[in-house]
Amino acid sequence: MQPRKKLAAIVGGNTLIQILLIVIFQRLLPAQIPTHFGFTGQTDSYSFTGNPLLASLVLILIFNLGVFLLNYANFLIPHLFQVFSLFLAASLWVILLRLLLHVTWLVALQFGLNIVVTVALSYLVLRYVVTYLRFK
Repeated sequence: MQPRKKLAAIVGGNTLIQILLIVIFQRLLPAQIPTHFGFTGQTDSYSFTGNPLLASLVLILIFNLGVFLLNYANFLIPHLFQVFSLFLAASLWVILLRLLLHVTWLVALQFGLNIVVTVALSYLVLRYVVTYLRFK
């Protein structure tokens, strides 16, 4: 199987699993769906609609579309967009668990994930700049 088809299958399967989880456990969704989280993982914005199921489904589709598209972007700094897409995919699972389980320790997990991704992206950018300056 070609890498692009494999990626499409993985992202598509991931999207379907997340949609099924939200539809099956929709009664556990809060009345307002968070749509933006600060760096520390705290919610700082909520959905525009009063329908939690619709807001959750839109959130899932937007995140997974971003994951899919970022994996095809390989310009400027190699692997930067792939690392960012992995972060989006992992973040969405944490967000879905927060929506369904309502446990506070997931905020700490999101914060830890933010730290790891910030370090990884900084490393990739710094490595690219050093390599670029060395060969210039």
